[in-house]
Amino acid sequence: METLQRVYGISFPDSKMMKGWEKFQEEAKSRDHRKIGKEQELFFFHDLSPGSCFFLPRGAFIYNTLTDFIRMQDRHG
Repeated sequence: METLQRVYGISFPDSKMMKGWEKFQEEAKSRDHRKIGKEQELFFFHDLSPGSCFFLPRGAFIYNTLTDFIRMQDRHG
């Protein structure tokens, strides 16, 4: 049985554009919601359910507060 392998590639017309892309990628890593949520103890991900986040108490509080606010806005326009 053969296994399939996915390969990605990216190219740039010059090294200046490549360095700009690399800088953007590094900045994006620092703003990753998964990293920030873990650091601020808002939620976590479990290996058995990698696409689902599990809220911790602080994260649940923020989520519920936002949900309540959106519902109030919807009711009152």
